[in-house]
Amino acid sequence: MSCIEPLPDQFPVLGAGLIDCNGGTRLGFSLTDDHNLGVVGQSGFTAEPCSAAGGVVEDEPHAGVCNGPPVVGTDTTDTGPGGW
Repeated sequence: MSCIEPLPDQFPVLGAGLIDCNGGTRLGFSLTDDHNLGVVGQSGFTAEPCSAAGGVVEDEPHAGVCNGPPVVGTDTTDTGPGGW
């Protein structure tokens, strides 16, 4: 679950608070993350490059996997039904 909070310099926020139950709205942002930048102990990968990339090494349920940071970008594609 992710919470997106606009920064004061981003106002006015277009589409703030929209829930698109039927799809078709282009909300203008995307949130992506790489859930596996590498695995600590495999192919020489360590926690240091994970941390340097802004990632976090998991304990459970995927011990040793480096989860990358969330990346916010722009997106103008249709969100589809249930988009928010």
